[in-house]
Amino acid sequence: MSGVILFSSPLCRELIAPYGENNYYSSENAANAVSSAMGACIAGRASVAAISTAELSEAGACINSAFLSGTYGGLVLAVCSHEGMTPAISDFFSEICLSVLTPSKNDDLKSYFVSALEISGKSLSPVVIVVKDTFPDFSEITGFEPKKYRKNPERFVIEPLNYKNLADEVRIRLTNTDNEIKEKSLSATVLSGEISYDTKFIQEEMCVGCPYRGVFFALSKLWLRAVSDSGCTALGSKAPLLAIDIAQNIGSSPAVLRGFLLGLGEKERKNTVGLIDIAGLKSGGLTGLFELSSDNLPATVIILDNGTFRFDYLPELEKLSHERLSFAEPFDVDNLELELKSALISPGLSIIVCKRDCVKLGTLPEDRVFTIDKNRCKGCKACGRLGCPAILPERRPSILPDVCVGCTLCQSVCKCSAVLS
Repeated sequence: MSGVILFSSPLCRELIAPYGENNYYSSENAANAVSSAMGACIAGRASVAAISTAELSEAGACINSAFLSGTYGGLVLAVCSHEGMTPAISDFFSEICLSVLTPSKNDDLKSYFVSALEISGKSLSPVVIVVKDTFPDFSEITGFEPKKYRKNPERFVIEPLNYKNLADEVRIRLTNTDNEIKEKSLSATVLSGEISYDTKFIQEEMCVGCPYRGVFFALSKLWLRAVSDSGCTALGSKAPLLAIDIAQNIGSSPAVLRGFLLGLGEKERKNTVGLIDIAGLKSGGLTGLFELSSDNLPATVIILDNGTFRFDYLPELEKLSHERLSFAEPFDVDNLELELKSALISPGLSIIVCKRDCVKLGTLPEDRVFTIDKNRCKGCKACGRLGCPAILPERRPSILPDVCVGCTLCQSVCKCSAVLS
């Protein structure tokens, strides 16, 4: 499983095709190529995403996420360019703040890719390399042994509480990258624009009664790795849940999961799941699911439907070649755990749909509030591990009646029948 893993966009397939299919995977679009390469990189593999100049804008959000969170195994973005297009590439990447390697016709392209992967692995930053009309034979690039996967949600979960620290680290990584480039005497264009990131989504924690909390609790209880999406689906990474390993940009999680699974190898794939909401499905997530299905990977994807986005996704799911499609109530944690265990041992793509309205839609009973019977409570603190703001995680937990919305989740996880309505 050593060597470089490569993901190519549609416009670069013909340039890669002559070198066979060893560690080479085709993506449906440039955004998925970058996301999958990022997933493999986070898993510890040296990876390359091959996209064309014409596809830069399409992959812009994925590229920005990759530079904001940084790399682990090493990531090279190979941009196929025609004559005279290098300035356009520099203009695009100047908004992200990085260095672009620009080998000439006389340079050894293979050695440039080797150096770029080495630099990325050391500086923990993606490296861009501009190629004209050819690629090296990546099967000849050896020596990049996979790193052991390390969970690091502070870097790879892009959510509001991590934004500032990630942006501060980008400058440090850029300096390290530039120093490595100078040391290797490589031809490069150094760009230093402003570091920007999306601040439109400002939700910093899950609401009381959020249906996603039950899903995150089940993932945490089963010690599963989770590749999530953006928005509220990324809010399960903090204590006490610690349920999310990776969350990049909207619609990216199936493609990231694909690269992550391919990067891990067969033995370690059975404890990893993907999560995506309906907005993410419509914003490119379905294409990623199609790639997972086409690869026949043993992947489990949870679709979170909280009723806030209208999209008839079930007919689209039926078109996929999946092993199983099931439905689970997110507040029924026991049943959700059974569904997850069944899905994780399936040989192909398994999809679990968790449907429950967002608490802000006001569909929960207004007069239902829960309390904890101190005489029945054994202090196991299962309810405290939900991280619900309505529960005070004391030695004998208690529920704040003015905060509780009566969602029933704490009652579902309590095994001593101490939570009463």
